[in-house]
Amino acid sequence: MCPQPKLTRAKGIMDLDLYRRLTQEVAAHDPETEVWATIMGEVFLHKNRVFDYLTFAKKEAKLKKVYLNSNLVLFREEWMDQLAESGLDKITVGLDAATEATYDKVRVGGDFRAVENNIRALLKAKAAGQLPKLEIVLQFIVQDENQHEEESFKKKWTGSGATIKI
Repeated sequence: MCPQPKLTRAKGIMDLDLYRRLTQEVAAHDPETEVWATIMGEVFLHKNRVFDYLTFAKKEAKLKKVYLNSNLVLFREEWMDQLAESGLDKITVGLDAATEATYDKVRVGGDFRAVENNIRALLKAKAAGQLPKLEIVLQFIVQDENQHEEESFKKKWTGSGATIKI
């Protein structure tokens, strides 16, 4: 599903100084610009270093819309305070399944139980007021392998406090 393995460009994390310059330029031009802090990679491979980037974009560059995509496999609950302090506006979680069996087909090498536990931890923190402004989006990209679970995915997560994106 993910095209990332087919990319030929170098992989890595953007230098923080370069990121700072770019986010400041974007904010100076239009602070309402939506900034996605990651694309074509899993941000939590770099552990909690991502919060340095997010916090800078929100608090120093004063960008109003800072978003993140993640499969949430590597997220750690002990980072919840850093997430809250970062000011992140939206996190979109690529889940794409309602059951572990389907998840294992669509997201090969992932960990369905870890992802669900991390989602529930985020939702619990949001409900407790720790992440009051964070929009948590659970994404389901319909494919041959998972289309039979679309309705059960919606039923499972509707009313959870997350936004469902099909």
